[in-house]
Amino acid sequence: MGSVTRKIGRKQELAEREQVRRVARESIRQMEAALSRLSRKCSSCDAPFDPQDPVSLDRWHISVTHDSTVLTCPECKDRESVVQ
Repeated sequence: MGSVTRKIGRKQELAEREQVRRVARESIRQMEAALSRLSRKCSSCDAPFDPQDPVSLDRWHISVTHDSTVLTCPECKDRESVVQ
């Protein structure tokens, strides 16, 4: 009986892992779609943004809501931090 229980447990675990993978893939797809709709410049100072540059993606602040996307360069983000 133990092997049947293990087999059922493995099937459930596999199904859970696949569900997590599906959710992760969908989340990545949504983020890629949001990145493709991004502006190519800072919302505050019009500094150019290169979405293909991994350094830009790491340093720039990207705020995505249901109806808009705000892109802020590192310099403007630093200025905002100092003001607050």
